[in-house]
Parts: sequence; C-alpha cells; structure tokens
Amino acid sequence: MQHFIETSDMNSINNLEPITTINHDHLNENHEKISLRVKEIHNKLNELNRELGEIISQCSHNNYSIKMIAENGSVVKLRKVCDVCQSQIGYLTQEEIKEWTQKI
Repeated sequence: MQHFIETSDMNSINNLEPITTINHDHLNENHEKISLRVKEIHNKLNELNRELGEIISQCSHNNYSIKMIAENGSVVKLRKVCDVCQSQIGYLTQEEIKEWTQKI
C-alpha cells in the first residue's frame, strides 16, 4: 500500500510551529538546585554516619540477639546483633546455630 502526500500538505507540515519549546535556562537552574540538594544530603549523611560511629564505639555490646540479616539482597545469614546499638557484633558458632535452630 502506497501513501501519497500532496505538495500542499508537505508545505503545511513543514511550516508547523513546535508545540512546546524547552526552556534550557530553567532546566539548568533545576539541575543546579538538584545538585546542590544532593550535596547537602550527602554531607548530612556523612555527618550522621560519623555520629553513629562514635555512639556505637561507646556501646559495650553486653546484650545481643540472634537475627537473620539479609546480605546482597537475597542471602540471609545469622548474626549476633547488639540489643542496644543494633550493630552486628559477631558470627555464631556451629553450636550456637544448632541451638538457635532447635528453638524455632
């Protein structure tokens, strides 16, 4: 099936005005705002991570629970997790794993 476009139709197509125009200045402004906000968030995260590290280092980790922790999105492993600061503080021995599995 062939389609024919008349010359008058082609002229009217070529003379169409764009429906929308992109304001590149606005996009650049928006990119700058986004970039600035991302930097602020990263700085805040770094500050919070430093503070968290200081708090965790002061914890004695005397009491812990055994929890299943997801690693790499799909692998679940048993870990000792501090009840106070929620840090992973160690691995279970084979005997601890055996005792834990018998309780559940």
